[in-house]
Amino acid sequence: MRLFDFRCREVSVHGRAWVSLEPITLAQWAEFIRRGGYFDPGLWRDPDARRRGMLGDGLLEEVGFRWDRRQDPVTNIDWFAADAFCRWQGGRLPWSLECEEIRGSGSRRPRWSFSRISRDMGNSDVSYAHGPAREWCGGWWNERFRGPDVRYPTGGWRRLCGGERKDVEQRMFPDQRNPEVGFRVAFDNDPTTRYREWGR
Repeated sequence: MRLFDFRCREVSVHGRAWVSLEPITLAQWAEFIRRGGYFDPGLWRDPDARRRGMLGDGLLEEVGFRWDRRQDPVTNIDWFAADAFCRWQGGRLPWSLECEEIRGSGSRRPRWSFSRISRDMGNSDVSYAHGPAREWCGGWWNERFRGPDVRYPTGGWRRLCGGERKDVEQRMFPDQRNPEVGFRVAFDNDPTTRYREWGR
């Protein structure tokens, strides 16, 4: 298990948690692949969801990796892959209310232009200055309830944070990918008490 130097903030929504202030970057995603985390079946809730037979370069091409924008957020990955990354780091995907609190905190400073990312991936009509428009959350989508207590999926969708307040903007099937959807990681214990194994 390897822990990046995440800048986190403590939130108290469903108990105490520490959520990364920035979405996961292309550089962190590349390291997940390079160190073999992506290929570890023990990290996947559904091992069949892993894109078998693809080499590291193919997996990086899918997310539009380039060295000159390695600090941009990674997008265009499905829920299973995002969940596997978080488990590799000893964390989890944040619940939607945790994600919303971090996204709306104002403490995150944009270091990228999402309009460029989206345009590079063939979606030139979208412009977001603060990173991914939406992000994967840990919970199932339910039209009435949010949080870890939602055990039974409504239609099998996973919940997204961000976007407009429309059902279609707040959910996606877990095996779908979208160039506007990224993710961040949450920890149930303070990650600053652990050491960093990989530097920038």
